Amino acid sequence: MSSSVETLARRFIPGNGELQIVRIEAGLVNETYKVQRDGLHYALRLSRSRDQQQDLLWEFRVLGLASAVGLAPPLIYCDVVDRLLVTRWIAGHTWTGVQVRLSNNIAKVAGFVRSIQRLAIPQPVRTVSPLQWVLIYRKQLSEFSVFHDDFLDLRGVADRRLSVLDQAVPQVPVLCHSDLHVGNLIAHQALLIAIDWEYAHASHPWWDLAGWSASNDFELIQSSDLLKCYLERPPSGDEWQFFKNLIWLYDYVCLLWGQLYLQESDGLCRVKILERQSRLAAHLRAET
Repeated sequence: MSSSVETLARRFIPGNGELQIVRIEAGLVNETYKVQRDGLHYALRLSRSRDQQQDLLWEFRVLGLASAVGLAPPLIYCDVVDRLLVTRWIAGHTWTGVQVRLSNNIAKVAGFVRSIQRLAIPQPVRTVSPLQWVLIYRKQLSEFSVFHDDFLDLRGVADRRLSVLDQAVPQVPVLCHSDLHVGNLIAHQALLIAIDWEYAHASHPWWDLAGWSASNDFELIQSSDLLKCYLERPPSGDEWQFFKNLIWLYDYVCLLWGQLYLQESDGLCRVKILERQSRLAAHLRAET
């Protein structure tokens, strides 16, 4: 742990007692620490990247809205200049692969997504379409001389699927968490609470549904149930085809993100990312 982290913790973590600081994780844009002080636990997050795609002010405004209604951890402090976020640590658990497939939990996630979408969208709106995510990561990967061509065979398929998406009936963008997976959704008592809102933006109403389905490797029956619970009716044939296309594109975006992660990270996480990349590529190719 660096002295700067301890200095920030002493300054911004409430209380006067001694600090216990444990580094939890480090991603492409952030590193997170669990901090204990005076018997209470907090999450302290530092932004590692100055990537213009990370709009901290917008994220903090979204987080404030979500925190106020219990969809995110209680917000303690945030500062764009210090690139610092402090929230209460949520004592809960994440679902297992079996639990995410239970019918009642599928319905809970559909309801949770609708709750996110009922939040006011901070102005000016940060809108990012699936096409924009693809272009963002392709541009960043183009700066590297290795790895980024490994999945070139999927590029044309992705472009065709994006074209199909573009031809669909336009939907009014809604607020999306955009990184819903089991590690970011905490079951706390009878509630669900989402953490890590750095990718939040406005997009298609089904983007978070597609993300939850993709990240959990849902089979068709679970994906169909998720969309049905969200719509509160069975989807039409066209809606179902659109949703399957959106799931494929979410997986493709994750594939690009994984390639970028491999360029900018090291350590044991690389092994997990490489394994995930292999599974994602096999799945995407099987669905072409």
